[in-house]
Amino acid sequence: MSAALLLLAAVTPDLAFDAYGQCAQTAAAAYKGAADSLEAVVGRIEADCASARTKLLDIAPDRRQATEWVRMTTTLAVTEHVPGLPSAGDGPQAGQETSRPTAASSRYPKLDAYRQCTEEQAAKALAQRPYAAIEMIAGEAIRDCENPLKAAADETVAEMHQPALRQQVVLDFRRRVTADLTNKISAQRAGRK
Repeated sequence: MSAALLLLAAVTPDLAFDAYGQCAQTAAAAYKGAADSLEAVVGRIEADCASARTKLLDIAPDRRQATEWVRMTTTLAVTEHVPGLPSAGDGPQAGQETSRPTAASSRYPKLDAYRQCTEEQAAKALAQRPYAAIEMIAGEAIRDCENPLKAAADETVAEMHQPALRQQVVLDFRRRVTADLTNKISAQRAGRK
């Protein structure tokens, strides 16, 4: 089993993981607030990302492990864009009660801490060097938050029960945060003009 997990992480092209992760994030980001339902967000991810999911599962050496990765990536995308999800189960299911606890009760506190760390470091760097390249600011923020990144990856693979996917999770989180920081800084700069 361990060899199969290592094979999954090493052999399955990053592009297939990235394609599904990006698709899930984009579909979940279409959350419309109170006018939208949790089931609708999950349904959008399932519909919009069917092709990316099928491609990933088709090329993965271990389909069961890849299915777990897809489930976790979907759950992370939904919890990021739909505030106040309860911490339980395999993620949102149709027909579940969508009670909303306070936003402070996060399902992934270490991932939240990592995001907060990168945002704080980027804001600090931006205040010190307002005209520095966006990529440089994002890169510095990510380097300064390497320990929270590792903790977030450990938290995620522990929930997935897939320690061999840790490196893939680290790379995925790093890419997501880089994209988020780049977009936020670009939007801030555009707003000031």
